Amino acid sequence: MKNIKLTDENLSNIESVLDYLLDSERKSYEEYCSCLTDEICENYDSIWHKDFYNKPEINHIYAIALRVKDSINF
Repeated sequence: MKNIKLTDENLSNIESVLDYLLDSERKSYEEYCSCLTDEICENYDSIWHKDFYNKPEINHIYAIALRVKDSINF
């Protein structure tokens, strides 16, 4: 696999796009998660934790954007 070299400007632009996605998809993600199980309704704060949104079965653009943002910030 080839390494991709990103400049600070590239990373800043990517983060801007990710922030836009996170802002625009937050409500949709809440609705998506509320449909998964009753357990989430009882422990609502869990949907915002990495342990939850990092699961591969959580297939929502908000969770995917969070995973990408975590990777960039790592």
